[in-house]
Amino acid sequence: ASGEALSHPLQHARTVQATHFSPDGRRVVTASLDHTARIWDVATGEPLTPPLRHDDQVLDARYSPDGRRVATASADGGVRIWDAAAGLPVTEPLHQNGAVKMVCFSPDSQWIAAGCAGPENGARLWLVPSAPQPIPSWLPELGEAVAGLSIGPHATTHRLPQQTLTELKARLMANKQTNSFIRMAQWFFADRSMRTISPFASATVIEYVKQRIEENTRASLEEAIRLQPTNAVALARLATAVLRAESAPDPRRALEAAHLARRALRFDPDQTQATEVLVQTEHPKSSEKQPTTGR
Repeated sequence: ASGEALSHPLQHARTVQATHFSPDGRRVVTASLDHTARIWDVATGEPLTPPLRHDDQVLDARYSPDGRRVATASADGGVRIWDAAAGLPVTEPLHQNGAVKMVCFSPDSQWIAAGCAGPENGARLWLVPSAPQPIPSWLPELGEAVAGLSIGPHATTHRLPQQTLTELKARLMANKQTNSFIRMAQWFFADRSMRTISPFASATVIEYVKQRIEENTRASLEEAIRLQPTNAVALARLATAVLRAESAPDPRRALEAAHLARRALRFDPDQTQATEVLVQTEHPKSSEKQPTTGR
């Protein structure tokens, strides 16, 4: 090795925080404080895709072991997964409650893990979306059946009866194959109150929500409520977390906590923790003198 530079600098507008080679060594991804990550050709030093943009500083970027995806972590609280060849996002931002400091893929490229700063101070796992080839013929049929609209060869459209979706559901639910597309279709049609959190997960929504409630952080409670908006325990705990937040006094905080507590009591009138929050928000001075008791 001569120690000589093989290309001109891979230039960003601000500091480069992280670099990572593709598995074949022909590309490298860089993460920068200029709110972008870039994918470069190692031989020429030229960018191969448009900038991979975030709303704040990009703190880490990694190639998947199969080389098909790039994951980026940002101070905007988001993780993004990109197509490594095209530089286009393949998911919406995966949000955490705090700056995301680092991200990595599992050895099989099926999962990503991301580490987050405060206030979450934790790590999260996400399943990486993939679309194996070939695409089954029933997939566009499913899209049309769900929309209730069929598209003809000359861009003409006509309405489809509900029976079309019912018959397709019966056919797909009876399919004994175990490929990714069948698993996704059967998950889509499964009872939403009983199905797993994703097509390839083992935990049900109920189990996952219980786990997030037990973690008892503001971020975990907010996610539990997104998945189960009528969960009175999550609503009451979030009301408590909002009321006790360590920040400058803000009258809106008490209003938000009271709103969450009332929602909790709407779904469970005997929710003691929600009742206590209401007492504290409606009679703050008396609640300091006399602690409330729940039945």
